[in-house]
Amino acid sequence: MLNDLMKTLDASLASASNRLSFVVTELPQSDEHMARLLDGAILAAHRHRMPLVEIQIGMARFPAMGATYWHVPVSDSGDPDLIRLVFDPSQSQQAA
Repeated sequence: MLNDLMKTLDASLASASNRLSFVVTELPQSDEHMARLLDGAILAAHRHRMPLVEIQIGMARFPAMGATYWHVPVSDSGDPDLIRLVFDPSQSQQAA
């Protein structure tokens, strides 16, 4: 699942020229898998110079998440069944 998701994210970032909201509805089954997903998203964002600027998750489902993941703000999506990753190319110079 994670490999397919990363391929889809990579293709989405490659074709995006504006702010992108990427929604994940097949959630990781553990905190470890969540970390792998987020690490992969940060690496893909870096490759495409499209910084990950916001992570929205169902905090009730992943209570161990803090207010930030690395440098990216984390907020409650209000929906325990989705993760929203927001990328913004206008932030690339600020993130460099």
